[in-house]
Amino acid sequence: GKYYIKKNDAPQGLENFQKALDLTDENTPLYFRSCIYNQMGKLFVYQEMYDEGLKMYRQSFLCDSMQKDTINMAYSLKDIATVYSYKKQYHKQLSTMKDAFRLAQKVDSKLLNNTINQSLTFAYYNVDDMQNAKCFLFKTLNDVETVIKSSAYAIAMDIYEKEKKPDSVFFYSALLMTDGDIHAKHEAAKNLSRFYVDNNDTHRALFYLKEGMTLSDSLNKINAVNSVAKMHFAYNYSNREKENIQLKAEAKENKMMMGIIVLGALLLGMLYAFMNERNKKKYLRLKHLNEQLDKLREEATRENKAKIEEKTNELIALKSEIRHLNKQQKEEKLRYEAEIKEIQSGIEKAISISENSSKPSGCDIVELYTMIQKRIGEEKNLTPVDWETIDSVVNKEHPYFKTKLYKMHEMKDFEYKICLLIKMGFQNSEISVILHRSYSAITQQRTNLYTKFFKSKGKAKDFDNFIRSL
Repeated sequence: GKYYIKKNDAPQGLENFQKALDLTDENTPLYFRSCIYNQMGKLFVYQEMYDEGLKMYRQSFLCDSMQKDTINMAYSLKDIATVYSYKKQYHKQLSTMKDAFRLAQKVDSKLLNNTINQSLTFAYYNVDDMQNAKCFLFKTLNDVETVIKSSAYAIAMDIYEKEKKPDSVFFYSALLMTDGDIHAKHEAAKNLSRFYVDNNDTHRALFYLKEGMTLSDSLNKINAVNSVAKMHFAYNYSNREKENIQLKAEAKENKMMMGIIVLGALLLGMLYAFMNERNKKKYLRLKHLNEQLDKLREEATRENKAKIEEKTNELIALKSEIRHLNKQQKEEKLRYEAEIKEIQSGIEKAISISENSSKPSGCDIVELYTMIQKRIGEEKNLTPVDWETIDSVVNKEHPYFKTKLYKMHEMKDFEYKICLLIKMGFQNSEISVILHRSYSAITQQRTNLYTKFFKSKGKAKDFDNFIRSL
């Protein structure tokens, strides 16, 4: 991930950091995970995706908190405060930096304390509290670290420029021309040029004006490269999110299909086991009767003629019972085969329904659908009785439809009417006419219902597919 960042390929960097996170488990050191979250946060912030960056920095802070790493906790809070400044939420920036300052006071680290003091200077500057801003600025400048010289001199220059103290602005601008980065030097050159113009030093004013123009050209080139990189990142990130959503939807559909197939297979297996047990019992019954028949035959040969007629009658009765049982077995076999075919047909119908959008079916729904279409053509409103009929017919055709909906979430009467019309197969334009709402209002209502049911954003079409699947 860090290799791709050096190559200015933010999408690949982010993808590899995510892979690294996926490979972590409970045995992975929290410090390692904190570093990954921090790097991902920097990538998002660099691409101006501040909300995503804020999430990553908060995860990094959570890891630091769990391992009680005070130094990294302070740095994580500083990063969070920086995002708030980009979002122009300056009071949140200041509040967060105060928390970071309290943590930094517990640690004997010169660089950490100078860094936090400098960030507090920025925070107070953003809320126009120049007195406190200068207080923390002086703490930073008292023994400034090399790595923060540029930003420290830059904020000092901005503070004194806001207070209209040209000599101090000149002093820190001159320091920035030596120790500042390209952005700070650009601002410093403009300030020095204005200073010499005000003091009638044309030669030096022209020199720093040319320096500012040269630095401006360099900045424009850097900004152009960064803009292309940000556009590339945003495009790839958007495509990846769309692909993830599509894969989740396909996985959900496949899971539902597999569930239907497994349920059908279980039903078939249970029916087969039940029939097998019934047939086994009948076979044992027939075997027992045949054994009794053989015994009666043996007794008939041993007994006298007086009992032959009696035994013969018993034999006829037993044969009649055997024929009856055989006939009953054949009838039940045919009935079980018909039941198996019916279950298979039901499974195929369930699979077909899950793959296709819901359409009006059944005599009652078709008649009701035709009636509503007629009311639309005649521009007549549906009466309360009509709505009760619609509710009754839909729940008759699709048992527990209303129960399932209200079990998931409570709805208003108007929202439930939208669900009924979607289930009957009406299009958005027809629903808007029936309910006397605009096309866009019905679309928005369906989108809101999806969010209400699933606690996440979705499209109106996603809510239609959900209603039709019930």
